[in-house]
Amino acid sequence: INHITLREDLPLPPTPNLIEFLSAEKSSINETRNRFKLRFTKNVQDLKFEVFDLDSPLPQHGSETQEEGGISTFTFTTDTSDTYSRVFCVVSKPDKSSGITFLLDNSKQGATSQDHLEMPEFEIVPVGDIVYEPDTDAQFKVYVTKGSETSDDWRNPLMISFHVLDITMGEFRNIYNPDYLVDTTKRVLAGGVNETTFTVKTREHPITGLVEVNYSSRDETGALVSGVTVTRSKAFRPTVLSDIFPDGYVGFVPLERGDRCEIGKKCDLSCYAVGNSVSSMQVQEVVDGHLQGRVPNVIGPVEYNRYSSFMALDATTTDYSMAGETRTFRCLAEDGNYHTDASVDLNILYFLEATIDESRSNVRLEVNGNKTDAYLTCAVHGYPKPNMTFNLEYEYAHFPGTAPDEIITESKHEFLMKTKVTFDPNEGHGGYHHSPTGALLSASCETFQAVTYNYNSYRLPFQGSATNQ
Repeated sequence: INHITLREDLPLPPTPNLIEFLSAEKSSINETRNRFKLRFTKNVQDLKFEVFDLDSPLPQHGSETQEEGGISTFTFTTDTSDTYSRVFCVVSKPDKSSGITFLLDNSKQGATSQDHLEMPEFEIVPVGDIVYEPDTDAQFKVYVTKGSETSDDWRNPLMISFHVLDITMGEFRNIYNPDYLVDTTKRVLAGGVNETTFTVKTREHPITGLVEVNYSSRDETGALVSGVTVTRSKAFRPTVLSDIFPDGYVGFVPLERGDRCEIGKKCDLSCYAVGNSVSSMQVQEVVDGHLQGRVPNVIGPVEYNRYSSFMALDATTTDYSMAGETRTFRCLAEDGNYHTDASVDLNILYFLEATIDESRSNVRLEVNGNKTDAYLTCAVHGYPKPNMTFNLEYEYAHFPGTAPDEIITESKHEFLMKTKVTFDPNEGHGGYHHSPTGALLSASCETFQAVTYNYNSYRLPFQGSATNQ
């Protein structure tokens, strides 16, 4: 991406990014932990560094140091993950009005480095708050340097989202797909600058809050830094408001995930309170409709940006007797200037992901004259109770999704699935069959748990032998 200078047809040059990227390095501490190091120079001195993965909403932290020649470094370590092979390093202003997110490869492979990265640059006009008159449509423009991609096969790299109070409905909303809310027009200016004009339908949908502009670029497959996103937020409000929310307003951001916790694994749930002056937050457990006092395992609250506070609840448990139970926690927030408050309830279902106990699962064969009886057993753990079936493969027939003869409930999260089938290993093909024909070649037990969309399959070992096998 080329830096651009002021031109007659461009209102102003793009705001420099918070940092100028120099290099990124990754090394393995051991089989389960990686160390990352970013080198850069600063265009803004007061910056905040955080690291996130998809296992938790809570940020991790590292250490910032200074080298000679005005070069800065940020170093952090993080656990590798079998589920997610990416980690997010976020550089931002303390008020989160501007930030850069680096998407880093956190796989278990060895040391690697990268010393080149194309960084997006853009400017939002107007420079200050985006303000509109009531009963009119708001408008703002984004100018992006030519040389960055304008679209690809997956998505437009220039994206906007709204984090706003719907004035008509009185509800706070996160709007990540604003197609119904925004009209866009694009043109390329002389000198190679992409101009996008966003017209927001505030005449029909009056809103107030923050608009977030993101521009993302992606590197080739296999790069250490596989993507970078530059983010800027602006206040977006009608002229009748002096700040982005009405005086005394307190609300909560709708939860996008976190209504379930898996027993035995780390589980963090978060609350975001929004308002012009959120001063305090707390969490209390609700039992039989009554508040039981503050929950001790709460992290925060911390100021997320000027208009919102963030709080996390550590809901981790290893108590397997809680499988299937729902606990209710209430997040409360108060406006420090007007002493108004708001609350939201978190209803958390504790579940056990379905697994198959291989040590107790098998096929036992018994010869019975010319035929063979096969006794299939599959031990399953999980709650809510998963759907359980057998997959039977005969020499001349196949029966997937075979329901068991019985399911024995050993506890509320332990089940024993059993069935008996009889076959003649000496029976020939004789045409198409709707019943078992020939020898039983293999049998698998399969589970599907709707709450987690988790599917398991285990091929059962045979014990004993069938006639002529």
